[in-house]
Amino acid sequence: MPTKPNKKAATAKPQVRFYIAEDLRQEVNGKVSAMGLYTDNVVVLPLPEDIPEPTESQPIMIKSLGFLFNFSKLTQAATISIDIETNGKRKPFMQPQEYPVPGPGQSINMVGVMQPCVVTSFGERTLIVTVGESVHTFNFEIRRAPLSTIDTVPEPKIEMPKIRKPALSARKKSTNAT
Repeated sequence: MPTKPNKKAATAKPQVRFYIAEDLRQEVNGKVSAMGLYTDNVVVLPLPEDIPEPTESQPIMIKSLGFLFNFSKLTQAATISIDIETNGKRKPFMQPQEYPVPGPGQSINMVGVMQPCVVTSFGERTLIVTVGESVHTFNFEIRRAPLSTIDTVPEPKIEMPKIRKPALSARKKSTNAT
């Protein structure tokens, strides 16, 4: 008896995850390396207090700012595009590209790195991700922090587990067991 097509799977919304970091690199094996991951999607720029607010005519340059988008649960080929909206102005960030359906258990990674990243204002930005007919939005923020507040963040204390050596008699038994 033929199986009925799964309407729910055909109309399921693709899953999109978003990460932001100082730098992202797509490795040959498909993995992505992230340096300086902003886990709360807030880019904090430690700046001296005498540096004025950035403007269109006097922007601040960040050496690098990278974005990783991970797409899963794609049930059909889709055109994916990404725009960025800042202060009500929307601009293309990643041009539309056609992607085939990934294999079972696989996903698609899109990495975009701005080198340099030109900051014309502090505040929130919105990334608009279009996957076929599905639209996803992600917010991130760029803010300033005085240099003095950056230096006062305590470092977490990390202790390594203690490794116990096996007793001498146990070592002798294991070497004589050949």
